[in-house]
Amino acid sequence: MTAVLLLVICICCIIAAVSFQCSFVLCIIGAAASALMFAVHMFLFKNSRLKKVLMPILCFVLLCFCMLIPISPTKYGYYDYAKLLEGFANAQLSDKSDRSQEKLDEITTRYGETDDLRYILALKALERSKLDEAESIADSFSDKSSENYYTIKEKIIIAKHEFSDDLGKMLIDLYEDAVENNPEWTHALKSLGALLMDDEQYEKATYYLLKAYETAEDPDGELSYYLGVALIEQGKFSEGFSLFEQAMDIGVDEDIQSNIAWYIQQARTEE
Repeated sequence: MTAVLLLVICICCIIAAVSFQCSFVLCIIGAAASALMFAVHMFLFKNSRLKKVLMPILCFVLLCFCMLIPISPTKYGYYDYAKLLEGFANAQLSDKSDRSQEKLDEITTRYGETDDLRYILALKALERSKLDEAESIADSFSDKSSENYYTIKEKIIIAKHEFSDDLGKMLIDLYEDAVENNPEWTHALKSLGALLMDDEQYEKATYYLLKAYETAEDPDGELSYYLGVALIEQGKFSEGFSLFEQAMDIGVDEDIQSNIAWYIQQARTEE
């Protein structure tokens, strides 16, 4: 068993140095150490009790050493891509066109046109109120089920149909599609639940608002308020008012505070 482990470590060190850009020097040290220990284990001090005790310990130490061998930085890979993407986004936001084009060319040369790039370009188009350009970029996404894609489509729909009577229905359709593809996306779940609540579809709204409540990373007073309203409208006053209290503790704006006060007053009047 020890011999097999040493051989595996030696082979892995060589592969790591050649194929995975791990530190070449440390990989050679690991391979040489494992080869030396293999020779000692197989051919030297065969009856030594000390060797039987030390060899497993040395194997464990060597294994830990190999696991800590770092990967050498390269011009390709996730961290390089993320760094270039951050530089491109910063250049876009600061309107440095030359710098932006330089980073764009560098990213596309190494990684091709990605949805991350399209997302940044679409946001910039929206910032300039170029809605058709933003929509064209969104339509070119390779993954039309991602959160970034739906975020761009959401902004386009709101900007294009801000004063339309059909805005709510269009957003409901978008969010329903979004949560089907991203079932733990809190923003889409909360937005869909709020719109369904406004449409007086309280039972359906409760379903999505509860899911948003479960997936939210931070306390959200507005979400607690929406869920409270949906429950109260279904006659679940105790749960609803408990969520109102929670919303007030977290903090909500004056409009929501007024609405909460109205619901409380209505409940007292009915009693």
